[in-house]
Amino acid sequence: MQVEVSNLQLAAAARPRYSVIARFLERAIENPDSNYTLLQNTTILLPSNQALIDTLLRAWDNGTEWLRTVSYNIINGLYTLRGLRQLPRNAQIPTLLEGANLTKFNPSFSVALGQPGTKLYTWAVVKIPNLYNGVFLKAHGVDRWVVPPVA
Repeated sequence: MQVEVSNLQLAAAARPRYSVIARFLERAIENPDSNYTLLQNTTILLPSNQALIDTLLRAWDNGTEWLRTVSYNIINGLYTLRGLRQLPRNAQIPTLLEGANLTKFNPSFSVALGQPGTKLYTWAVVKIPNLYNGVFLKAHGVDRWVVPPVA
């Protein structure tokens, strides 16, 4: 089943900057038949590095097992691919994030997201200078950026 997510839907979801990923994933989980199509075919713009931290922490604190797994995997990927050791499963994520320098990411690298026991999809996290100083989360293989308007 193909699911289209409009720029308007993403822009509305992006207004509370701290909950972009959490709301997006919750909406996907509400419709299990389409959640991976949704994840595969959508790109999200977070307006700042602080927003990325806030969003990951909100997803981590949400309590939903899948959201916790996704937020952990994003954070783990950011640290691992910056050449740091893999985070332990019992890591105190807020403490580790406090020391993260989120302005010096590699221009392009991949983070695996997925539900246990299912196929993982790979996302790329890309820092693009001079474009709202934003951090993009882009589904691997998608040939377009979906950029919500800046409110």
